[in-house]
Amino acid sequence: MIRVMLVDDEEPALQRLSHLIAKHTDLQVIGQFTKPSEALAAAPELRPDAAFLDIEMPGISGLELAERLMEQCPGMEAVMVTAFSDYALQAFRVHAIDYLVKPVAIEELVSCALKLKTRIGHRLAASAQAPATADAAVLCLGGLEVFAPERQGPVRFWTTKAEELFAYLLVYRDTSVPKWDLCELLWPDYEPDKAEQSLHSSVYRLKKTFEKTGFPLKLTSQRGNYRLTLPEDCRCDLDRFERAAAAVGEIHASETGTGSSAHDAAETAVQSYRGPLFAGKSYTWCEPYRERLQRTFATLAKQLAEEYALAGKRQAELDVLHRLTEAVPYDEDGQERLLKAYVRNDDRAAFLLHYRKVVHILHEAFGLEPGEGIRRLYEQVQKG
Repeated sequence: MIRVMLVDDEEPALQRLSHLIAKHTDLQVIGQFTKPSEALAAAPELRPDAAFLDIEMPGISGLELAERLMEQCPGMEAVMVTAFSDYALQAFRVHAIDYLVKPVAIEELVSCALKLKTRIGHRLAASAQAPATADAAVLCLGGLEVFAPERQGPVRFWTTKAEELFAYLLVYRDTSVPKWDLCELLWPDYEPDKAEQSLHSSVYRLKKTFEKTGFPLKLTSQRGNYRLTLPEDCRCDLDRFERAAAAVGEIHASETGTGSSAHDAAETAVQSYRGPLFAGKSYTWCEPYRERLQRTFATLAKQLAEEYALAGKRQAELDVLHRLTEAVPYDEDGQERLLKAYVRNDDRAAFLLHYRKVVHILHEAFGLEPGEGIRRLYEQVQKG
């Protein structure tokens, strides 16, 4: 069962949301808080799978609270709840899985619960596989989790700086990174001597963390450069995604490639993509890389959906399009494809529910109305 935390500075709103969740979903509320500070204090012990957070709160906003909770509880999903309707873009910038407007509608809450079950189910399944093998594993799409061989649960970093240092070196693995680049990245406001000292301290803590847990990390320093290398038997979802995506392009470019092999590689890539790179982490340096991965995923997901549609595999098409629109909610082309799939399946209720969600997202994020294609679909469904 998915365990959720609720935070809202208004007690009546908190109680209403708790009642709706208990009555209309199978989510388990494990904590209710009217003060963000109390939620932060309780989170390490409660370890929620998800948190429903009011955005407008005194002291700490829901957006800031989401980032801090995600740092404390890697892999936690955030759902932003507000009486105001101008926060959608900010909500998705902290990688919230959904955005609900008060008073929360039952159908919107049920839809949100289904998203949580899908996203967290994929994450828990992937996490459960890692400790069951003798190999190390690194999961960085949709969050950041590291598993050492034969150990239960993910590795815990000593500090957030040590974790971010690992994340950066992981992205640029097998590459020599100058120490001053790391100092400027992680401690931009420090004097050079202090920044270098902080870097040495973080490297030491990182090595000790992995030595203690038995994770086979190779982190070397030579002539002022740092280099991280993962062992060949370490499973890394980022590697898996990038290799599969590259294989699709190579197969298409090869005269000897086959459509089935390209399809298999695309499936592997799409299945590997659990969400944005280091979701929940405010690493501004990885935004260009994160966006490139997201574009690649969206392209492959659309190709797969087209192939499933042509083959008459309607449920497979819907599954891929759901993954696409959850991961990239502002991709209007992806949203239109999902709406068309609902029309082909003659699922009017699902179409109308998702259409309202698309209208809200586009309007609140960009002040735009849906494009002509989506409007025509809506008119078509309205006319029966």
